Amino acid sequence: MEKAIDPVVPYFYKAIDVFAEFVSPYVNEHQLNETCKWLKENDKAIILSTVGAITFASIYLLISGKDTRKSKKNKKKNNSKGEKKSYQVKVKKEKVIPVDPVKLAYDTIKNVKEELENQYISQVDKLEKDIELEQEAKKAAELASKAKSKSNLKSKSKKSKKSKSNNSITKKIEEEEEEQQPIVEDTPRTIPYKETTKYRYLYLNECLLKLLMSLDGVEPNGIEDIRAQRKAAIKEVQVQCKRLDAIKAVRKMKDNILFKLDLLEAFYLQKPARFGVTKQMLKSDKYQSKKSKRSLSVREDKFKHKLLSLNRNQAFKLIKELQNEAFDKKIHFIEITLYRAMKNCLKKRKLKLTQKLQNIKDKETIENLNFDLDTINKLLKLENSHILNENIKHKIFKVIILKYPTHFDIKNDKFEGVSKDVISYIKQMKDNNPHKTNSSRLNDLLSKLYADKNVRSAINNIDNLEIIW
Repeated sequence: MEKAIDPVVPYFYKAIDVFAEFVSPYVNEHQLNETCKWLKENDKAIILSTVGAITFASIYLLISGKDTRKSKKNKKKNNSKGEKKSYQVKVKKEKVIPVDPVKLAYDTIKNVKEELENQYISQVDKLEKDIELEQEAKKAAELASKAKSKSNLKSKSKKSKKSKSNNSITKKIEEEEEEQQPIVEDTPRTIPYKETTKYRYLYLNECLLKLLMSLDGVEPNGIEDIRAQRKAAIKEVQVQCKRLDAIKAVRKMKDNILFKLDLLEAFYLQKPARFGVTKQMLKSDKYQSKKSKRSLSVREDKFKHKLLSLNRNQAFKLIKELQNEAFDKKIHFIEITLYRAMKNCLKKRKLKLTQKLQNIKDKETIENLNFDLDTINKLLKLENSHILNENIKHKIFKVIILKYPTHFDIKNDKFEGVSKDVISYIKQMKDNNPHKTNSSRLNDLLSKLYADKNVRSAINNIDNLEIIW
């Protein structure tokens, strides 16, 4: 072995010298010399150990290479066959039960009819009765309030006889009583929400729609009997749906502020009616005279006749209240839509500015863009939402004053169909103008936002306020 290693030794020394030259600038010279001496002294042992390690490694690779080739071949065979062991173990095939489509159709029609008769028809009947009872209770409350007002009138007239003549005093008392007489409003809710007529109406409407959908899924399969039964069942469900629609119509007439306002203005102020329902009501014989004694059904809605039987003072008060309520609701809707449109516009602008910052290298432009981004982020925060709300409100009322100068005459202090809070806000608009307190950057940003299409369409909702007057 030594004779075989002797010719390799000079090459080993040469390799050590080359390695030392390469490593010398990075390592301490004294340590490098000592390592080189040790390697040259133990040259034969190092050569033998390296040769042995190489031989063992090559033998191991040759032995293991055969097993890997076999495993690869097996995998290729399995993949070519398309066998997936994991899916075969996990997935269990469910047994498909054969269903007769004709029997299924008859069963669904039968179930729908039973469900309708046993559950929903009785509930619709009860709902109609409860609504009638609610109306009767409100009518009784009105009669009680009128009786109290008459008794007060009599007591006041007796006392006044001693001091003044009957005719003059009774007239004054009647006028005062007409002004002080309360207008009957909806009673506050004391019943839980799920027991109210509103919730029950919504629940029944949804249930009946589900029944119609299940009947829609029935296939006749060419049998005329199934088709006829399905048609009859649909008609039965639709009858109950129509009953619910009639209840909805009654409730809508009561809750619709603009309808009440239109009816009162057309009857008491002789303004042209805006809705077709009010025109029909005023043309009919029932509502021409206040003292009509015809019995009205629930669908004809007794509430309509009740509005037309008010005193003139009561009617004028109610018109003002309804105008104020309608104006507040419309303004609230405009504010919300404008706020959402401006927020979306701010988010889009933020994305554009961030994309610009990536491409621009000039320091001045980067600083300006960063300032704009800071103002946008400030407005988008929930903490600073009041800043945007104040500017939006000021903008809305500014546009309203310009569009409707006859209803908002600030110089002559004349305001129509507006509450006292709104009048006080309009009068303080010059002093509390947010444009003065805003920064110049914020004002520039807001002017750009108001020029956006979506924001302009939200501002154009102010045109719908004309229906109030």
